[in-house]
Amino acid sequence: MRAGIIIVFLCVTLSAISQEVVSSAGDNMTATGIQISWTLGEPVIETLEGEGAILTQGFHQTNLKVTDVNELQFSENVIHVFPCITSDYVNVHLIETELKLGFRLYNSLGKMLQQNSITNTDTQIDMLDAASGIYLLVFVDDSMQIVHSYKIIKR
Repeated sequence: MRAGIIIVFLCVTLSAISQEVVSSAGDNMTATGIQISWTLGEPVIETLEGEGAILTQGFHQTNLKVTDVNELQFSENVIHVFPCITSDYVNVHLIETELKLGFRLYNSLGKMLQQNSITNTDTQIDMLDAASGIYLLVFVDDSMQIVHSYKIIKR
């Protein structure tokens, strides 16, 4: 009986002192100014939100820094992009003809594949030579600020 109480006391004390991850594998490595942590197979994840706070358990979050958040300037009613799943072309239709916009097409690795200005209210973006995958179509204004973005899937 006494041993059981001691074990429970140690478990409670140790769990209050350290954070542990239940996983099948993982490691933490540190070099000059760089830290890499990885975990394989975390079975328990959850995000809780309250007044002014977000708590996420189950993923490494050792050094999370948000440096810039910009609100998009245009609503979806100004720019129409279709189809978002394509095998050849993506059509762009601008509702307001006075807008001076450009676009950039990025692959899933963040490499810019195309960049051009939009000179008409209706424009086609050629994706015939693009490999199958997920792309990001970003619209920018005269000052190169992002005004809207769309996910495009190439079949």
